[in-house]
Amino acid sequence: MDLKDFVKFLIRQYFVIYTGSMIATFCFCMAFYPEDSLPVSYPAWMLLFSLCGTLPGAVFYSKNELTKKQWYIRRVIHVVLLEAVLLVAGNILGMYEGLSGGFWFAITVLAVYVFVNFITFWMDQKTAEELNKKLKERRERFK
Repeated sequence: MDLKDFVKFLIRQYFVIYTGSMIATFCFCMAFYPEDSLPVSYPAWMLLFSLCGTLPGAVFYSKNELTKKQWYIRRVIHVVLLEAVLLVAGNILGMYEGLSGGFWFAITVLAVYVFVNFITFWMDQKTAEELNKKLKERRERFK
């Protein structure tokens, strides 16, 4: 993947991460802090937080196609790096308090990670289906 396509991928990931983070925030707050309200500035802070969640994706950039082993190793590095970066950012932004809050925050980050990967897979699958349909139509025309 060239750098231009990778940047497009990261931008798409950013918006999926932002959406997933806002949904997770809603669920997290409803479960643990139903009587509290979020400040008006929270969506802006979440934009910054989502950027922190997107940047560790740089571990996947490579000019050459990754082997399965390289991809799995980078996947593990990405999850660990993502959890570390977001736990620090979440603590700085006051998104959780204490060890218990940090644990549930880490679980929430993992849930958003699964959501983002599911949405990305679904979007890529749709793109592949469209490309295969167009290839099939093109093949039919040239028979």
